[in-house]
Amino acid sequence: MAKQTVKTTIELDANLLYQAKLTALREGKTLKHIIHASLKKHLKSSTPLPKTRQERIGGHKLGGVKGTLSRSEIYEDV
Repeated sequence: MAKQTVKTTIELDANLLYQAKLTALREGKTLKHIIHASLKKHLKSSTPLPKTRQERIGGHKLGGVKGTLSRSEIYEDV
């Protein structure tokens, strides 16, 4: 069961990161697994959002018409 993942950058307290790395080493897991499991556990303990509502976080609307130039207006040999 492959899930989509997204890369992000965060700033962590140096001691917290050290403890997470040490835990990963002791348990024979990756740092990614430790952070993912901890975040998942924390979010399960908080109040979930309704399933019918989708929140949009960030992003940009891409595509659409950017101009009306055609290739023949740009290049002489077309």
